[in-house]
Amino acid sequence: MVRLVLRVGVVLSIVLALIPADARRKPEDVFRGKIIVLKKALPLKFKSEEHFISEVKRNQIEHVWPQDKAEKTWKIEYAAFFAEPLNDVQAEIKFYDVTDKGRPPRFVTSDSQYTSKRGERYLFNSIVLEKTDDGFKPNKRYLMRLESRKKIIASAMFVLRGKGPSYSGKVTFTEDEAKGAKDKDAKDND
Repeated sequence: MVRLVLRVGVVLSIVLALIPADARRKPEDVFRGKIIVLKKALPLKFKSEEHFISEVKRNQIEHVWPQDKAEKTWKIEYAAFFAEPLNDVQAEIKFYDVTDKGRPPRFVTSDSQYTSKRGERYLFNSIVLEKTDDGFKPNKRYLMRLESRKKIIASAMFVLRGKGPSYSGKVTFTEDEAKGAKDKDAKDND
């Protein structure tokens, strides 16, 4: 009887060792402190926590494409996971342009987000970002942070895609500019 119990224990240990570590934990622990940008909204129910984790991983994206032909808006579906239960129902989502690595992040905008109750460890939501001259632009990298009481509780990086400005390559000078260039060339040749 002791051998049988030992064998069952060894087999169970081997089976548990074969299951990936993140599949044995809660999604809130696997993704804690992260905002996952999703290619589509997640279902409202999952078969298991493993299914929940795999759906989040399968739908994770880094590049967000415009939702319309005019390329003026991007819809961001996201799932935010907190390391600790949120002691509030409101959190502030903030966006920063981090395209230029040599410069500090440039604040773009913020908005309030709400959970269904206190003590939540995750938040699923969507937000529409609009293209503006001083705000969101295509082919720029953004930092998205969720804050509660001025403490960062989750974050993500993503790139907004789309057509950037197009240039013809043609340069047009005024008559005065052209004359100024000719005068400068004549002086340089002397």
